[in-house]
Amino acid sequence: MDRVASACRPATSSVIKGARQVSSPQGHRHVATPTGDASCTSSKTGPGANVPELVARVAVNAMHTSDSPRLSGVNDAHVLTLAGAGTDLPPILVHRATMRVIDGMHRIRAAQLRGEDTVEVRYFDGSEDEAFVLGVRQNIAHGLPLTLADRRAAAGRILLLHPHWSDRAIAAAAGLSPKTVGALRRRCSGDHGATQTRTGRDGRVRPVNSTELRKLAGRYLAEHPGSPPTEVAQSTGVSLRTARDLQSRMRRGREPVRAAPPTLTIEENSAGTAPRDSLICAADVLRVLRGDPSLRFTEDGRALIRAFEAQVTLASTAERLMDNLPSHCMSMVLDMAKACADTWRVFAEVIETRERRTRSAADESA
Repeated sequence: MDRVASACRPATSSVIKGARQVSSPQGHRHVATPTGDASCTSSKTGPGANVPELVARVAVNAMHTSDSPRLSGVNDAHVLTLAGAGTDLPPILVHRATMRVIDGMHRIRAAQLRGEDTVEVRYFDGSEDEAFVLGVRQNIAHGLPLTLADRRAAAGRILLLHPHWSDRAIAAAAGLSPKTVGALRRRCSGDHGATQTRTGRDGRVRPVNSTELRKLAGRYLAEHPGSPPTEVAQSTGVSLRTARDLQSRMRRGREPVRAAPPTLTIEENSAGTAPRDSLICAADVLRVLRGDPSLRFTEDGRALIRAFEAQVTLASTAERLMDNLPSHCMSMVLDMAKACADTWRVFAEVIETRERRTRSAADESA
């Protein structure tokens, strides 16, 4: 095995310094290009996966078309933009075993338009299924954004490949909200949604239905009130953190399982359909705003995005924050919440007024 391949094997921490001329797995010659101390990471593509850092130069005709998450294929306009940029293109990502491009088809086409016959690559060692997931991760992280249809299709395929992954883990890989992934999971045919445990973004395995486990641990604590959290966790299968939370709740006379919030009646609109869940909508809109250059590259734009991020985080954790709010802080938190709500209300009213004026002006000019 050549020296680059040896350096890129999973579970190897070798560091390559300087440029070396070596042979690729298919016999093509390439040069390892120094990027400081370039080191390879493992081929893991589960939650928390990394990308190999070792850079090599490979002939364009030595690689094959990617298994791209883009439903419409290569975007010619984006290729022309990259070709005319006049700067060095970032290395592409290639599956070593098949020499199939994982991420970088637009860059390859741009290099060909420039008349270049070699490009810089990073090799990935893993299965083809792992390569697809990594390609999706890379495409949502940089470059031409994937469309919503692209991301939903990719999430559907990841669900088939990894039904044991949690909704949050798949959402992070595909650039969707966890609730959107949950809806896709429920629509999947067969037994793909029948796993009793799921692996989270942190690699930990958790039960799908935690309510029954909490009830079991609650009964154990009722029968063994002096048991330490470690004993409760080992005896019932809950996490140590959950065992501590249960002990705290039961000391305060609360039930082991939080009561479900009251069901809110959502009025239907004129078309007779209920609006989408506000949190899903907010997460989807926020994702679009994050990718807008007019916001991303200005200080005021970044400040607005940070404010929205804090709001979305609050919406997703509000119940837990309210449950754990000390009683002596309630009055102050109430005042702060009302003040913040008033600020957002005024903000929304001003933006709504400006949007109406802009739309009216556009209609008149048309």
